[in-house]
Amino acid sequence: MGVQPVVRLCRRFANPTCLPELRRWLRDALPPGDLETDAQLVCTELVTNALEHGAPPYEVRLAVTVRATVRVEVDDADGAAAVTVGRSRLGRLRGRGLILVEALASWGIVRDPADGKTVWAQLPVAAA
Repeated sequence: MGVQPVVRLCRRFANPTCLPELRRWLRDALPPGDLETDAQLVCTELVTNALEHGAPPYEVRLAVTVRATVRVEVDDADGAAAVTVGRSRLGRLRGRGLILVEALASWGIVRDPADGKTVWAQLPVAAA
């Protein structure tokens, strides 16, 4: 039996205009400090990666759990696209987002050939 989230948000998005709302939600759900800032950065990177490298439809889920973790999950419809740390098909000055995510959180990818992929990241509150 899993731990139920204390607070959560699920939202479809089509462009980066959702980012201020997501960051505001994290600010309201978390105490001020490093964890809040780190969670906003991780969320921004994963949503931006989906928009730049994935395919619609897109969905983001945010949760702050009883066990003091922040979890960000971002879905997109492109299950075949390679996800690489430190490299981007958009140019040599790009590709640092997942390096930042990896430094701040545990993360991974769940692929579903029928539905695309979910890139997730989890930040422990205690480590902030």
